[in-house]
Amino acid sequence: GWGAGYADIIKENKLFEHYYKEQGLIPEGEFHQFMEAMREPLPATIRITGYKRYPDEQAWHTNMSRKLIRKSPLLEKFHQFLVSETESGNISRQEAVSMIPPLLLKIESHHKGFVIANDVDNKRCYLLVHQAKRLNSPCIMVVNHDASCIPMLQIDSDGKKDILFYDRVLCDVPCRSADTSGLKFQFLNSRVKESLGFGRGLKVIYRHLEHFLS
Repeated sequence: GWGAGYADIIKENKLFEHYYKEQGLIPEGEFHQFMEAMREPLPATIRITGYKRYPDEQAWHTNMSRKLIRKSPLLEKFHQFLVSETESGNISRQEAVSMIPPLLLKIESHHKGFVIANDVDNKRCYLLVHQAKRLNSPCIMVVNHDASCIPMLQIDSDGKKDILFYDRVLCDVPCRSADTSGLKFQFLNSRVKESLGFGRGLKVIYRHLEHFLS
């Protein structure tokens, strides 16, 4: 069959289960259903770019996983369509949970300005540049720096140097793998790691508040 040669992922992790049981978040008697829901594969989701503003029916999802779409011969043409439209910049293949933060920024069509996107990882910066090029927008700058100590930027204003402050900041700080439930299938079969350091995450947030407040 089309799935031959791919070993099934064992989606079990006793430390993960213990962690959530200790939190007391799941009602007694429903933990089994909770774990079964976590083991379900994430649906394939896309976001349409271009002629209309997101959301306005510009985000869609299927009841099929990305693995199924990628590997099933019956869905080969659909998969080729998704790849082609992604490369042309007409759609963006993105997880649903990743589509939520931009909505919280409440960007409107009359807002003027540009986006400064920073990542400490050099490879992710190159990937971000590659993705952003599909949009053909001049209003983005990609920065490769540690966000906890990113320097202030200066702009020319009436012949003098002024500090550039941001009117909106979206901060994705390090977290524990047990908290990233949106990536459930990736960590259910792996070791629940110790905290990556909430101290560093707070440093990132404090630094961004300094950039945000004038």
